[in-house]
Amino acid sequence: MYSSRIAHWRSEIWLVAFLTILAASCGPDSDPGTDQPNGGEPASCEQVCAHVYDTCGFSFIGEDGANIERDDCIERCLDGLLEGNESCVFGAPCQGHAMTACLEFPSGEVEILGEHYCDLETDWPAYRERLELEVVVLMNQHRAAGAVCGEESMAPADPLAMNVILWCAARRYSRKMVDERFFDHFCPEGGSFDARIRDEGYEGGYPMAENIGMGSRASAEIVAGWMSSPGHCRNIMNASHAEAGVGFDDSASDFGPVWTLKLAGG
Repeated sequence: MYSSRIAHWRSEIWLVAFLTILAASCGPDSDPGTDQPNGGEPASCEQVCAHVYDTCGFSFIGEDGANIERDDCIERCLDGLLEGNESCVFGAPCQGHAMTACLEFPSGEVEILGEHYCDLETDWPAYRERLELEVVVLMNQHRAAGAVCGEESMAPADPLAMNVILWCAARRYSRKMVDERFFDHFCPEGGSFDARIRDEGYEGGYPMAENIGMGSRASAEIVAGWMSSPGHCRNIMNASHAEAGVGFDDSASDFGPVWTLKLAGG
């Protein structure tokens, strides 16, 4: 489920940080369970779970959205219960039998503008931040290549930077939609997406845009969904957008997960 809206800065003092997202291939070299649907070997299960949880620093999440603990990973593997219904916590869906573990993690750099300040950070798990940054990496890959949005060819564009004010605004709106159980660009009490950006303290300029999405924990799936929708795609590919903020919230078991993307000019 996707929706987008468009509306028609840059502070002179910004601290610029780079977060390098490393590629991690979680499991292709150890796939002992693909031909053992009724259960893996103890050593093999330990090897794969250790690779995903320890080497890659990720974990599986079950269909109910709950994290699968490392010890439970091994037990589920031995019992043949990792059957591909799980997804990797960083957002890439598992392929086939989950013993193949995770898809390759997107590789790239995200420029972060500003100092983290968001009051939501105290209860925002690290895996959500990783997913949010993945979205920016994936969008920048599309921007570098150019895209066709509907019937409109969009030229390559410069990469988006993650602005911490837009980042917090995106998280805040995703949390609001989850808490209040609605999915729309307009709050139940009213108010536009660009007003919410301003309310967060963003002093940059237009154009501004907002994409929202719901139903997937996978960064690759949410970006693919947006890119397949002409309006969302044009928002992402608009060369006048220089800064972004992404908020992912999966805190409710009965609603979501919900994504918000904020875009603004430079």
